Amino acid sequence: MSAATALASGERAHPLLAAEAVEAALRRAGLTRAAAVLLYLSPEFSHGDTLAAAAVLAAARAAQTMQVAGAVTAGVFTEDGFSLERPCAAALILGNRLGFVPPAEHRAKEDAAPDTISDAVSGTRAGHAETGIIRVPAPRLSFFSRSPFSPFARAPLVFPSGSPKESAAPRIGCISGAPAHAAPAPVWQQGRTSTTRPAHIAIAGVDAEILVCHGFQALGPIHRGVRSNGHKLLSVDGDEALQNLLRELPASPRRDAPLPLHRIFALIVPDDSRHETVEELLARGLFLGIPLLAANADGSLELGMRIPSGHSLFWAQRQPDMTAAEVQARIAGLDANAPAFALAFSCLGRGPLFYDGEDRDLAAFTARFPKIPLLGAYCAEQISPLPGASSSSSPAPVRQMQNAFTLALCSTSGA
Repeated sequence: MSAATALASGERAHPLLAAEAVEAALRRAGLTRAAAVLLYLSPEFSHGDTLAAAAVLAAARAAQTMQVAGAVTAGVFTEDGFSLERPCAAALILGNRLGFVPPAEHRAKEDAAPDTISDAVSGTRAGHAETGIIRVPAPRLSFFSRSPFSPFARAPLVFPSGSPKESAAPRIGCISGAPAHAAPAPVWQQGRTSTTRPAHIAIAGVDAEILVCHGFQALGPIHRGVRSNGHKLLSVDGDEALQNLLRELPASPRRDAPLPLHRIFALIVPDDSRHETVEELLARGLFLGIPLLAANADGSLELGMRIPSGHSLFWAQRQPDMTAAEVQARIAGLDANAPAFALAFSCLGRGPLFYDGEDRDLAAFTARFPKIPLLGAYCAEQISPLPGASSSSSPAPVRQMQNAFTLALCSTSGA
């Protein structure tokens, strides 16, 4: 085998957990050393300046390579299961003809003409809007210690800061760390950790087929008349915000006490999207999902972040059964036959915290691709390519998201 994963957990964060994960993955692959390692560590490795660095070094020694990249994430999962509450390390080892593109070659590729991307938005399946399938060669991964995005808008509304060369190509990845940890969590590449610079890598020898699943179900049309004050949504189309929402909610949630706000979102769209329907916006992922935190006595709604000026919204909900059905249908429809391995980035608000102790997104993958190595990270915010954008566009076709499940199937180039 040219790729394999393993997960190691313990009572406390210790560098040996990283070495244990790498060694177990090497045994699975039948290799004595790795060409490259993708390593994720749990938030406990953020405590102290040297613990994550020591774990990365232990992984490098076990793999006999300094090509170790990754980040501290809120939790980890592989094809064998997940870990969210214990100190742990998860590793994907790459061997034979797979590995990371050397840094100098990577920079040269970024300077050259961009790779082409095909966007296949094929309509709907099982009542769910497709968000598009993006195919890219030598998939690029990015891990950030802190968000390089504007705090006022995520998704396709803003793009990473930094030089054009750094953000020229589509990529997937995450913001490092966990919501409860205020300090920046480390990321690493070439075996070196940092909390001030992002980690950017490209995987050689594979092509990736990337899909993004949101699980949102629109409740009604786009509303243009939005009035807000800070994080408080005051009115929508002249109605009190709460009354506008209640008018579109199905009967069952309206009867629930308290109102299930944790499953309802305001999906924000730019005001220049007047010619696109709700279905088209969902299909292309052209929205910013803002959670509802509270319903106030004055009829206003407290939002998880401030709505940028000049934007409209539509209401949407996420239900576990419908969200799981979307992922299952989308994965079942993938063209890939037998990928070499897969990478996934899942919102911390999905997985076992959303599915009542299970991870039905993970289960959908293992049902469709049994025994295929999978390395996944639970994270507060994910990064993915923007469907419908060309890699030659400016700014870069990248978006920052929450509440999504992003899956990249990596198949040997030319397969």
